[in-house]
Amino acid sequence: MDIPNGRMVLKRRLLGGSRGRKIEILEGRIVLTDEVEVFFEKRVTPVGNSAKVDAPRRYIGRRAYVIILKE
Repeated sequence: MDIPNGRMVLKRRLLGGSRGRKIEILEGRIVLTDEVEVFFEKRVTPVGNSAKVDAPRRYIGRRAYVIILKE
């Protein structure tokens, strides 16, 4: 949140998509509107010169959101 000239300005970002998908990021908090099947939390782990997030095998080929959180 920025306060230039004594006024509060909210940082807001909307990411829309087809089929009613909406991701709203407001003040560092997320609102996700989509048909969600499962939600889980994992650690990002190193692999070679990159990194990965493991998911159960049954989700191969499915769409996923990866959201990196501040520590």
